[in-house]
Amino acid sequence: LITVAVGAAVDDGEWAGAGRYDVGEGGVDAIRFGFDTGNLYFRLDTAEGAVPAGFRLYLGAPQLTRTRGATLEGTVLGYGAGALVEWDPAAPQTLCLTLGLPDVGREDRLGECEERPAGFDGSAIEFALPLDDIGPVEAGDRVLFTLVRSDRGGEGALFPGTGPALAVVPDISNVELFLEVDDPVGDDHGPGG
Repeated sequence: LITVAVGAAVDDGEWAGAGRYDVGEGGVDAIRFGFDTGNLYFRLDTAEGAVPAGFRLYLGAPQLTRTRGATLEGTVLGYGAGALVEWDPAAPQTLCLTLGLPDVGREDRLGECEERPAGFDGSAIEFALPLDDIGPVEAGDRVLFTLVRSDRGGEGALFPGTGPALAVVPDISNVELFLEVDDPVGDDHGPGG
């Protein structure tokens, strides 16, 4: 589990325990992700010297409804995406989250986006999605995601290029201790005691 304070300074230490997909093409160095008990975090690292392009991040999770199997431009994703995150370098400290995606061919029915804060330090973008936004998730649930770079007003390459990325929800339950018992050393009797 990780916890990230999303802000203008991207702190590498906060991302030490995150999952990572190395991309190494199209100006994208890596996609990082991680969970805490209330959020799913993402970080996009651009290649050294690359000017960050805008992006769309498609997400599929078990409880998301109104899903579609293709990007808004029609490229097949390979799973049902029910959430869309969009980031534009013209407004680097915010991103747009749309929950529930229209059927293919009905892109004119894309819902309203909700603005969310993003951190950007010139080469890395980080943000948090509250787990409540993608539905109740449990340990072992699979969250699929695909990053699509915006390229000259159109759709660029999909990352990872071999298929969707996978983030498996770790044990994020809020377990409370209700009984603690001291077990004195040497008081065991019988076989194995």
